[in-house]
Amino acid sequence: MIDTLSGGNALIGKTDQEGATIAIDQINADGGVLGRPLELVSKDEAPDTNAAVQALRDLNSNGVPFVIGFTSSADALAAAPVAEQIDSVIIASHAATPALTTTKF
Repeated sequence: MIDTLSGGNALIGKTDQEGATIAIDQINADGGVLGRPLELVSKDEAPDTNAAVQALRDLNSNGVPFVIGFTSSADALAAAPVAEQIDSVIIASHAATPALTTTKF
């Protein structure tokens, strides 16, 4: 998860983190995914585009190919082309810019 865990919008990211933890606990209680447990690894989006992109690269280099989160549209827009380059998947939970699903991608 890459989300805003500090600063003025930290409550959004922390709420997302709590929800993800509950979902992962439920999934793992049912046997995980394909018999393997899920683990939540969280990085702070800041929000800062450089921090968000670096967090994506760090997670990917540690074998994490799937990322949820992104409160900031600017951070999601910065991370999306990098995700494509490094063969990673991101799901932006709060980034609201239409460019993520229309003109940019």
